[in-house]
Amino acid sequence: MRILGVQKRKRLRKIIGRKRMKNPAIRIETPTLPVNCVKHIWINRAQKIQMVFIEVPKGKWDIAYYNTTFEQVGFPRMLFGYRIRDGRIQQLHILAVKDKGRIREDTELYKFPYANVSNGVVCMGGNTLPVIKDLAQLATMHQVFFAAPSSTCYYNTNRNESGISDLRELYNRMQGQDFPEEWLTSKQRTFGQYCQEL
Repeated sequence: MRILGVQKRKRLRKIIGRKRMKNPAIRIETPTLPVNCVKHIWINRAQKIQMVFIEVPKGKWDIAYYNTTFEQVGFPRMLFGYRIRDGRIQQLHILAVKDKGRIREDTELYKFPYANVSNGVVCMGGNTLPVIKDLAQLATMHQVFFAAPSSTCYYNTNRNESGISDLRELYNRMQGQDFPEEWLTSKQRTFGQYCQEL
């Protein structure tokens, strides 16, 4: 094991503060990760802020739009990103990806094709997300989003290439249907670029 010199320790102390921490040059370990976890990022280890991206396969979900229930609405393959600080989800991100291969740094990202998402960040309105005691809970946390009532917040025809301007009509049309990938609108970003901007 290599021992850090006095000067290096002083520089390291300036960076991480006087609080005794294990030497970050020796070992950095992620927590136990949830199923379908694509990426884990320590945004700030000292403040315990982390970002976790979970892949949600293309599928159909029952949703509520205001007071109307739509059954088995088609959604594209998605990435749900959770910004967590001390067990609380501070921010939820949703991005769409095309249904091909493993998600990598160079994977092209697409806009979430429905409502309640702006620049990848979700508006949950008055709905709250539960406290996280273990990152494994994130494997199914997307179900909270689908169970929350949707509105027209941030929906416009630039969200997708369907040509349907009325969200209720789009949900109605997508009941029992797979979401067509040709309707996805590019964010002009790769997954790696998006992560660098966090």
